[in-house]
Amino acid sequence: MAPATLVAATLLASIFTTQYSHLDDSICQLGAQDRAQAWIMSLGFVMYAAFVVAFSLQVRRRLDSGWGGAASKALLLHAAYALLLAFVQANPRISGIEHNAEGAVHIFLARGAMLLIWLAMLATAKHYWQAGRDALAAYTMTAIVIGALLAAAYVSQVAVAIDGVFERIMLLLVAGWFVALALRLRRDALRSAADDDQAVADLAA
Repeated sequence: MAPATLVAATLLASIFTTQYSHLDDSICQLGAQDRAQAWIMSLGFVMYAAFVVAFSLQVRRRLDSGWGGAASKALLLHAAYALLLAFVQANPRISGIEHNAEGAVHIFLARGAMLLIWLAMLATAKHYWQAGRDALAAYTMTAIVIGALLAAAYVSQVAVAIDGVFERIMLLLVAGWFVALALRLRRDALRSAADDDQAVADLAA
């Protein structure tokens, strides 16, 4: 639900934001200072943070290892940064408006949130990799490598004209991880429940 919430907020806000390009502009521009529709993104970030907190609790309960605990903590911190992003707005890319301290803090929070989600992904990859080569771990590590390369290009501004493309690819990789991990946790929970039922049936027999 967390990625879907952010995607929905982005699409809704972009409809009402003039001169916005999904290819050229970052998502933060939809919630930038002086944007009439900024409240849509703020609400989206609040809901996203709430879903991430709930997800982190599931991760902590299901991944009973040190790496699982590390992933849960990273997700909680990521949610905190996302919540702050709802109230600390970016500098708008509008001629005549100067950059200010709030915009600088927004950039710090946005990059911190991205770093924390990559750390959470790395921790889950380590958890599953310890049990042997694993498809989820392999996807996660691949996504981290691709994301790191994109983030380096994004931060260095080597392709500032397509900020939106870089950002959306990174978010797509993260969304894929959310979905894959959620399905894995669900599958493991069903298997655990089935094993418990079988154990009870064996005892009754």
